[in-house]
Amino acid sequence: MIINQILDSIVFLFIGVTLILPLNIQKIDNSCLELKNMNVLKGIACVLVIISHISLQLGGKGILILTSSVGYLAVGIFFFSSGYGLMYSFINKENYLKGFIKKRILKILVPFWIANIVFLLVNIVVNEEHYAYLDIVKYIFGIKLICGHDWFIVFLICFYILFWLAGITLKRTNYIIILVAVFTLFISVLIGFKIIEYGDFGKNILAFPIGMIVARYNVEIRKRMICVFPKISLLSTVLFVLTYSYYTIIKWHIGMENNLMVNYVIDFVCQMSFIVMMLMFVQKFNVKSRVTLFISGISYEVYLVHQLGLDWAKYAFQGGYEAIVIISGMIMAIALGYIFSLMMRKLWR
Repeated sequence: MIINQILDSIVFLFIGVTLILPLNIQKIDNSCLELKNMNVLKGIACVLVIISHISLQLGGKGILILTSSVGYLAVGIFFFSSGYGLMYSFINKENYLKGFIKKRILKILVPFWIANIVFLLVNIVVNEEHYAYLDIVKYIFGIKLICGHDWFIVFLICFYILFWLAGITLKRTNYIIILVAVFTLFISVLIGFKIIEYGDFGKNILAFPIGMIVARYNVEIRKRMICVFPKISLLSTVLFVLTYSYYTIIKWHIGMENNLMVNYVIDFVCQMSFIVMMLMFVQKFNVKSRVTLFISGISYEVYLVHQLGLDWAKYAFQGGYEAIVIISGMIMAIALGYIFSLMMRKLWR
């Protein structure tokens, strides 16, 4: 047990160093919301998702208590960057919504459907599972989820469709933001308070309209960045440490009264403070890690198929050191994501 904990800690430290090095300390300016910084965050978030899911598969004990919960923080970055990117492009690119279904929505849907087919084939051939014909159709098109992690993809698709519909009908940015924000808050509350049974994901989706709001007021935020950087950095870090300690240790492993409102607010603050903290980090440090930038470019494909790599690693090294499972699972997940991305590029040519 102790050896596992030591080895796991060394592996996570190595992964962290690999993701952020080399880096340069840079002058504080108004560049935290630039595309290159968003790409760095997407690469880091992708790795955090893998770490979270493999930690959960290994039982989430010891040091894995802390790493098993980082997935929802990473998903927050994905939602934030997606909302930010859509609204920023809508504001700054002429006729951005022209061909939006083919350029954006189908490029999310088609890989999703193909990944679902791959999961079905693996389950049928390798795991010898059997499905009714109607269920196969539902699994392929995401009506039912063959992989539970794909709840994120379902919401992302809904957001893209909603954004497109709002954009072609309302046209004005403020109206689009209000519509998406109200819809998201409504669904989030329904899920958060168990009116709709959809796991514990309600709080995660709020980052999408917040990303849109930040894009809308991008110029104003950039102007104030230099002045508020120290205060925002300190506040976001303190809030994150306090709320994540509650989220990972107190709520789950010590036990407290299950107050839905308290948990909802604390979890939301935790995710938002993490996003802000990471934005401040890439503002201060210029991350030049080739690994991070490489993973960023295939982050969607990695997300879609990473569970296959984790399942293989757990099966192949069952009974061995957790560190070996973590490393092999990470490598396999990224490798499968890269292969899948090559397939998608050929498909879109």
